[in-house]
Amino acid sequence: MGVIIRQSLKSTIVNLVGALIGVVSIIYIYPLHQGANGFANSILYNSMFIATFVSFGVNIVAVRFFYEIKKNDHYARSGFL
Repeated sequence: MGVIIRQSLKSTIVNLVGALIGVVSIIYIYPLHQGANGFANSILYNSMFIATFVSFGVNIVAVRFFYEIKKNDHYARSGFL
């Protein structure tokens, strides 16, 4: 079996296990403990709110430091750029 097929199967299995854990927690754990549900939702909503502002600065950082990264020989030899 090829490396890519093996990695994709492992990734699929991990994703399915994570989805199964999420389904079990939503169905059985959160109705019993409303505080856990509120805490998980607050973390989710706060991270989405912060991610919108973080994405504004990514383009500026990429443009500003592109020359410095390209100038570094380590990345040039490894085929990074």
